[in-house]
Amino acid sequence: GELYKAQNNYRASVVLRPLQPSAWFRLGTISMQLKDFDNALVAFTEVVQQHPEESEAWANVAAVHMHNKKPAEAYPALVESLKQNRNNWRVWVSKLHTCLDLEKYDEAIQACSMILDFKKKKAGSADKDVAEMQIEPKCVRAIVGGTLDRYNAARTTANGEDAASSQGEL
Repeated sequence: GELYKAQNNYRASVVLRPLQPSAWFRLGTISMQLKDFDNALVAFTEVVQQHPEESEAWANVAAVHMHNKKPAEAYPALVESLKQNRNNWRVWVSKLHTCLDLEKYDEAIQACSMILDFKKKKAGSADKDVAEMQIEPKCVRAIVGGTLDRYNAARTTANGEDAASSQGEL
C-alpha cells in the first residue's frame, strides 16, 4: 500500500532530480523494507557515488550484498562504512559475520574486540542495544576452528616440505 506508493514517488523524484542523495537514500530504505533488494542496491550505490563519506549508505550496500549471500561484495562496503564511522556497533557485527564467511579470522577477531568494547562502554545502561551486542558462540567456534585449521594446514605443508627436502639430501 503506502510503502509502494512512497517508493514510486521517490523513483519519480530521483528521475527529476538525480543529484539528491537524500532522496536516493530514502528510496533505498523503502526498497529494503519492501524486500526489493535490487532497487535498494541501485539507490544506495547512487548515494555512495554522490557522497562517498555516507557511512550508513555504505552499510546498507553491504547489507544488501549480505542478504544476497555475497560476502565478497559486502566486505569492501563494510570497510568503507567503518572508515567513515567506526562507532556503529551494528556494522562491526556485520563485519564479523562477513569476515567469518570469507575466512578472514584476524579481522573477525578485531570485530569481536570492537563489539566487546562497545558492550563494555554501555554496560549498566538501560540501552536495549546492549542485549543485541552479543558475540554468538558459533562465531567464536568458527574463529578458533578456522584458525586451528589454517595452523594445521601450514604445519602439514611445512612438514611435507621438510620431508621432501630431507629425501633430496639422501
